[in-house]
Amino acid sequence: MDGVDGLVLSAETAIGDYVLECVNQMRRIAYQAEKSTDYMDYAIKTMKNVPRPLSVSESIASSAVLAARQVNAAIIVVITEVGGTAKLVAKYRPPMPIVAVSRLPNTTRQLNIGFGIVSYHHKGAADAVVTDTLKYAVELGLCTPGQIAVLTSGQVLGFSEGTTTKMQFMQVPNF
Repeated sequence: MDGVDGLVLSAETAIGDYVLECVNQMRRIAYQAEKSTDYMDYAIKTMKNVPRPLSVSESIASSAVLAARQVNAAIIVVITEVGGTAKLVAKYRPPMPIVAVSRLPNTTRQLNIGFGIVSYHHKGAADAVVTDTLKYAVELGLCTPGQIAVLTSGQVLGFSEGTTTKMQFMQVPNF
């Protein structure tokens, strides 16, 4: 409800005979809190508090979440190098999973703790990143063939490196 990405057990509850019970109780509390949070309202409030003018990456991230809601997309795929755009997308708390794909293992490890982010370390050819990521998402059960995925990516030409400049819709193919 406060916009945190995670919860941490302190020493008082993380040490002792009932650690698993504490973790399970915290999970149940977090689950109930998630069910009662209006993330659309949260996204609107977040957008109102973002300084203007928006950066290109911020605009793409917020637009991707809004568009994904509007078309009832199953997932948002963020092709990222260091994870900045994945974090921006997560800031708007989309109701669908964010699959953040990077070729850098450090990036994918760090993104695992972000709200709603499922990270994917892509080791294959650069031209197969979208197909491989969608296949990974299907294998995890995050989406099914025929559903819509919203993809974000960047370009270097005309923009500084690391700027997300593109958003597109794609139907998840049959694998």
